[in-house]
Parts: sequence; C-alpha cells; structure tokens
Amino acid sequence: MCFIKTYSGLQVELLEPRADQIELEDIAHGLAMKCRFSGQTNQFYSVAEHSVRVAYLLLEMYQNPLLAMAGLMHDAAEAYLPDIATPLKRIIQGFHVIEEGLMQVITLKFKLPPPVITQFKIKLADRTLLVTEGRDLMAWDLSEAWCQDFPPPMKIEIRPLPWADAKAIFLKTYLDLQARIRAYDAEANELEQVA
Repeated sequence: MCFIKTYSGLQVELLEPRADQIELEDIAHGLAMKCRFSGQTNQFYSVAEHSVRVAYLLLEMYQNPLLAMAGLMHDAAEAYLPDIATPLKRIIQGFHVIEEGLMQVITLKFKLPPPVITQFKIKLADRTLLVTEGRDLMAWDLSEAWCQDFPPPMKIEIRPLPWADAKAIFLKTYLDLQARIRAYDAEANELEQVA
C-alpha cells in the first residue's frame, strides 16, 4: 500500500487513485500550503495562488471557462505529492507516472477536457506566470540567455497572498468557473436550437 491521509481525512492510494478519494477541499488546502519554486522565493507564494492566476490568464486569453478550469487544476496532483522541482521530476523514474495517474483521476472527477486538448494553451499561460513570478519573487534577470525562450512577463506585479487567502480564492475561483461553464453551456445550447 502506498497512500497518504488528506486534510479532510480521506486516504488517497497514490499508485491506484480513485475519484472518490479526491476532494476539492484537499486540493485547495494542499496547494495553498505548498510554496512555488521549492520555497526559494523572497516570500511565501503558494501553488494555489499560481493556479488561480493561470486560470484567469487563460480566461482572459481565450474566453473559455472550461479551459480556465483546466488551468486552475493543472497542478492539482501536487496537492498529494511532495514538492519536487521540475528539473528533478524529469529524471526521477516513476514520479511522472504517479503524477499523471493522479491527474487522470482528477481530470475525470472534475470533468476537465483531456490534457491533449489543453496542454499547449495551459503551458503558455503557465510559462507566462513562471517568468512573471521569477521576475517579481526571485529577482530573475530576464535578459539572461536561458530566459529568452519564455513569453514576456505580465505587466502586473505579483504580491503574494497568505496561504489561507490563497486557499479561499482557489475555492472561490472554482465556484466562479463552474458558474461560467454552466452559462457557457447554456448559451451554446441556445445557439444550437436557433440553428
């Protein structure tokens, strides 16, 4: 058995996760308690806040609430896994399989579009946030050669929220996007009936 106990008291089997083991509250809590960049920022900045920013950037870019919801949840597996820096994740055998298994269950549980449809757009928003976060929270020198492959940073300056506020905003964003998805679907159905 390879499992963890969650904030809500559920037990998540990491090698064989099931939808009934996944709860929004646990995702919001776990991501809000986890700092981006392995904690190497100049102040605490949660994965939950990052995810909210990705979601609203996608909504601004594409006006598609379902895509924005996929953006909100793009790091949801991290709520159940240890914080491992992305370069290290790439070389740890088996870690990607566990993370992907969790994301498949999360995708089904929350009725998200398959990653093959959303990954390019989410990656663009994620990388835009990454370079903005690096500039504002880690004093990256964006003129360095390794930064040239990133999209330009956002014009806004990131001022991180406390973890509890990030958790609350993550949950509020989920509800906001659910309402937008329902409205989006209703509008699409009306257009179908007119056509």
